Amino acid sequence: MIKSIVEKVMIKEFSKYINGIEYNKLTIEVLGGYFSIENISLNHTYFNALETPFKISYSHIGKLSV
Repeated sequence: MIKSIVEKVMIKEFSKYINGIEYNKLTIEVLGGYFSIENISLNHTYFNALETPFKISYSHIGKLSV
């Protein structure tokens, strides 16, 4: 129950920063405080709209664990 709520919130909040975020790419252990996501990329449109001295042309994140 709690896991599904956390998944929904994460997908909703991170979807503006990350392309390809889906339920099957998330691994969450709520009680252990573990979160992992695989095979995603950054949202180029969002990050390139920021006033930064660089532009993102390609991104790929194989696995991110927190």
